[in-house]
Amino acid sequence: MISAKTYLKYLQKKQKRIFYTSVAFFILGFIFLLFENPKYDVSIIVNQTGDEGYANNTGGSALISLALGKEASASQFYYDFKEALYSREVTKLYDNKHQGMKIFFGNLYDEKTDTFRPIRNLGSILRTIKLFFIGVDYDSRPNLFTLNDHIKATVSVNYDKFADSISVSSSTSNPKLIGSLIESLIIETDNFFKMQERDVIQAKITFLIEELKVSQSISQRDAISQILKGQLLKQALVNTDSLYKLKIVRGLEISQFPTSPNLSFILLLFTVFGFMASAGFYTARYIHIYTDWESFFDS
Repeated sequence: MISAKTYLKYLQKKQKRIFYTSVAFFILGFIFLLFENPKYDVSIIVNQTGDEGYANNTGGSALISLALGKEASASQFYYDFKEALYSREVTKLYDNKHQGMKIFFGNLYDEKTDTFRPIRNLGSILRTIKLFFIGVDYDSRPNLFTLNDHIKATVSVNYDKFADSISVSSSTSNPKLIGSLIESLIIETDNFFKMQERDVIQAKITFLIEELKVSQSISQRDAISQILKGQLLKQALVNTDSLYKLKIVRGLEISQFPTSPNLSFILLLFTVFGFMASAGFYTARYIHIYTDWESFFDS
């Protein structure tokens, strides 16, 4: 008959086996740590480049505000920056300039045919089977979409509203490679912003020049001239290699020691799992042995 007293006595008889099982799982945890690559934290902190205070001399003119444009809020710029960094356009810029496909998928590159061999792993096989049943042909050869997915899975972008800054970071076993990736992505994201701004700046310059021609007020002409000067400076900056929309608050930083895996946590996790699995097994055996199954089913 099942009771707490007999159950505790039964477990007491099995305590050595439970202990040995826990030790065995502790050893498995140690073996797991031996084969687990240590990971380091890599990060860069950036922020939005603020516009010059040209509007201070405009007296609130609607004309001047229209020409200058409104600087995006910090949170809005964060979302714009994140969307741009994860975009396929930036991935394409990165690949064209830094050969990103060969850096991350070079082991699959065939120099004779100048193509990439298909990716052979469990994920690609399962995806092929899934898409086959819905009638879609799937080619597992790496391409820009694959590189873009890899960037999204590797690099994190977070906004700190208290520090009013954006952190671009990663936890990786290859900190030099990923650190270089983050630096390059920041530059190519800024280049993407430059590409978007070129036509806008040119339109503003054209608009200001036309307004300058027809304006009669000396104060308004002076204000327009100041903003036109600013837009011309922006146009010059867009055509240089300097950062335009972004500024580096803190450069690339790599943690001195590995941040994962957590040695104590992994060993404790394996030990507790071994203990619980062993105790659960003997609990199930105790219930099976001491239960009067005939009376149980008769009732």
